[in-house]
Amino acid sequence: MNFSILLSFTLLSFYCFLLVRVVDATCCEFCDTCDAGSICPSDQRCTTCTENRLLYILSGESSGSCLDACPSTTYPFSQFTGGRCNSCKSDCYSCTGANDCATCQNYKSLLNDVCYDTCPMYYFSAMGSAGLGKECHACANNCQSCTSATECTKCDEKKSDGSYYFTDEPIDGQCIMCKGNCSKCTTATDCKVCYNNTVLYGDACVEECPSKLYHVAKGDVTYSSYGKECKRCQDNCDYCTTFENCSICEIGYGIELSNKNNQSCKNCIVNNCLACYSNYQDCNVCKDGYVKQLNDNCEPSCPLREYEVGYISVNNFTGIKCKYCGKFCKQCANNETCNICTDSAYWHYGKCIYDCPDGYYPVPSINVDGRECRPAIHTAIAALFIASLVFFIIAMIFLHLKKVCAYIRWCKQKIRPNKVKDDEEGEIEVDDDPEDEDLMQDLEKQLRAKKQSEMKSEALELIGIKGAKAGPKQKGNGDKINAKVMPTKTK
Repeated sequence: MNFSILLSFTLLSFYCFLLVRVVDATCCEFCDTCDAGSICPSDQRCTTCTENRLLYILSGESSGSCLDACPSTTYPFSQFTGGRCNSCKSDCYSCTGANDCATCQNYKSLLNDVCYDTCPMYYFSAMGSAGLGKECHACANNCQSCTSATECTKCDEKKSDGSYYFTDEPIDGQCIMCKGNCSKCTTATDCKVCYNNTVLYGDACVEECPSKLYHVAKGDVTYSSYGKECKRCQDNCDYCTTFENCSICEIGYGIELSNKNNQSCKNCIVNNCLACYSNYQDCNVCKDGYVKQLNDNCEPSCPLREYEVGYISVNNFTGIKCKYCGKFCKQCANNETCNICTDSAYWHYGKCIYDCPDGYYPVPSINVDGRECRPAIHTAIAALFIASLVFFIIAMIFLHLKKVCAYIRWCKQKIRPNKVKDDEEGEIEVDDDPEDEDLMQDLEKQLRAKKQSEMKSEALELIGIKGAKAGPKQKGNGDKINAKVMPTKTK
C-alpha cells in the first residue's frame, strides 16, 4: 500500500516536471533561465536570455522578459548572452547609456546628452532635429540669450578674447559691435562708457577732451563709475583741469592769478596784444605788425641790442618776439652773428670781443659804426698802394714837365708879350731869353703858313674865280695852331 502511494507520487512529480519543461519551452522561448511559475506569454519570468536577446526587468521585479530591443527609458547593456536593458536617468525619455540621454521627458530640452529644464546661456529650446522631444540650439554669435537663431534678447559685453564690445540691447534681433573704444553702447554709434584710456565726449570715445572741456570720472547711475566723460570749463576758458581752475583762456583773455584755487579769465590789458593766456597782464602773442618785447609789451620793433625772432605760442599761434643779442653787441641778426658792436668792443667776424687777437689790429669800421679788427696784412697792402700812387704822380709830372714849362712861358707872354717882326721885315723876334728854340721855330712856321694862306685868298678874289668860300675855309684851317706850341704876338 505504501509502495503504491510512493510510486504514484513519484509519477505525479515526474509529470509535473515534464509539464513545467514543456511550458518553459513554449512561453519562454528566448529565456535561457527563468524563475518557477512562469506563464507564457503573459507572465514571463526570465532571469537570463539567449544570445541576441535583452532581458527587460521591471522596477522591483527579479525576473522579466527577453526582448529583441529595449523599450524607452532603458538602454541595452549588452547584446550577447546575459545582455539586459538598464534604466535611463529619470529625466531621459530615451538614452544610449547611463548618463547619455537621447531624448528627454516631458518639457525638458536635450543638450550634449543631458536634459535641462531651461537651456543654458547662449542656447534656446526648440523641437529636436528628429522630431522627437526638445533640444537646445545655439544662439547667434555673441548673444547670451535668444528665442531663435535670429532673435537675440541679450548680447555679450565682449568677445572671449576681450577685443570687442556689443550693444546691451540687440538691434533688430542682432548683436552690433560698439564703435571705437566703447565698452557700453545702446546703438553702434551711441556710446555710454569708454575704455582703453579714452574719454566719453557726447556719444563717442576720444583720446582727449576738446578745448573748453575737461574730463572727470563718469558717474552715470546706469553704468556706475565706469570710464571718464568730458565736462564744460567756465566761460572764456579754452583748457582747464577742473571747472574752477582754468589753465589757458580764450583769445583776448588771460588768467587772473589772485586766487590759486579759482583761476578765472579776464580781458587782456596789454595794448596791441592778441592773446595773453597765462596772465591777463602779460602778453603771449602780439597783433600783426607788433613785436613782443622782453617785458611782454607790444611795440612795432625791437630796441637796440635785441633782434626779432619768430616763435610758436599756445594753440599754435605764431608771433614775433625780441631776444637779447649778447654781450658787447649793439645790433645783430641773431644770437650768433653781430653786425655792430658797442664802443667798448671790437667787431671780429660776427663776434664782439674786448681785444683784437694776434695778427689783427683795431681800426674804425668802414661800412658801419663802431670798431673792428682787421688782419695786419691789410696795412702792408694799403702802404704799398699809397707808395705806388705817389710814384705814378711823380712819373707823370716828369713826363709832362716840358709841356708844363712851355705852358708857363706862354702864360708869361700873355701877361708881358715881346714884339715879333713879321715876314716883310725879314725877322721875327721873340722873348729876349728863349729857353726852347725848337718851340720858337715851330711858331714861326705857323705864322708863315698863315700869311701865305691869306695871300692866296686875296689872289683868288681878284681873278674872280668861284670859290671865294674856300678862302674862309682855308683861313679857318690856317688859324689852327698846333697844341704843342703857345701862340706869340708878332711885332
